[in-house]
Amino acid sequence: MASNKAKRLFNEMNVNPLIHNVSFFKSINSLKYDIDVAIISTNADIRRKVVENLLEKVDVKYLILEKIAFQSIQDFEIVLELLVKKNTKGWVNCTARLWPFYRKLREEIISEKRIKIGVSGSNWALASNTIHFIDLLAFLTGLNKITIDATALDREIYQSKRQGFIELGGRLIVQSTRGDILDIIDNRKTMIPSLIRIETDNQIIEISQKKILYKSSQKNSDTFTNELPFCKPLQSEISHLMVQEILQTGDSGLTSIDESYILHKPLIEAFNEHLSALNGKPYTVCPVT
Repeated sequence: MASNKAKRLFNEMNVNPLIHNVSFFKSINSLKYDIDVAIISTNADIRRKVVENLLEKVDVKYLILEKIAFQSIQDFEIVLELLVKKNTKGWVNCTARLWPFYRKLREEIISEKRIKIGVSGSNWALASNTIHFIDLLAFLTGLNKITIDATALDREIYQSKRQGFIELGGRLIVQSTRGDILDIIDNRKTMIPSLIRIETDNQIIEISQKKILYKSSQKNSDTFTNELPFCKPLQSEISHLMVQEILQTGDSGLTSIDESYILHKPLIEAFNEHLSALNGKPYTVCPVT
């Protein structure tokens, strides 16, 4: 069970004098005290129920949800209402907003007229991970109203690595209200290098996550002028910083749950429309996690 694995991993850690006490529970019903920060990292299909059960049992001041936050717009909206009722503040764990590289890049390009982000690779779980790149587009532009064109997705449903869930491949085009573009490709037929390409009116930045390098160029130059390491923090390196910021300030650099709803909604709708066309029946729940 997950609790046994967590206990084993904790016991393998070096002793940390800052950790005063750790408790492991197999059921929410075992909780006896209110919670300052709760992180809900379950699969998306049961996340609404877990949040409801948790908030029914104890008061939670702050809540962090893993992505995809929920499989249906209805679940998302029900939880949003519940958080308001319970006076619980929430965020969705799209962590690129916290990475020093993207925070610095945002300062440099936030005043650009528009940007284009290209994401390409093979078998990188488009359905599960696209929300990260939509969130990145919103972060770098400061805009969260988007439309999604899913007509170039593969007309095939792929098996997810997690049992009971699906994956998608092909191409997805996301556009902001001012014309910013996110062009996403997950090629399931042939292997292509993993690459993130960010273009503005003045520069081009390419990030190769496989090599953990990035290189940048002025837009009017044919060559890239510098090549530097690209720092991609591990979740284990920033989780404690996320919680610390929330406890100290009552806020977080993560995406607020209200803004994430605006970004999730057109994505869930696009996936459901695609699945409905493939299977000839209406979808309101998108089986991704």
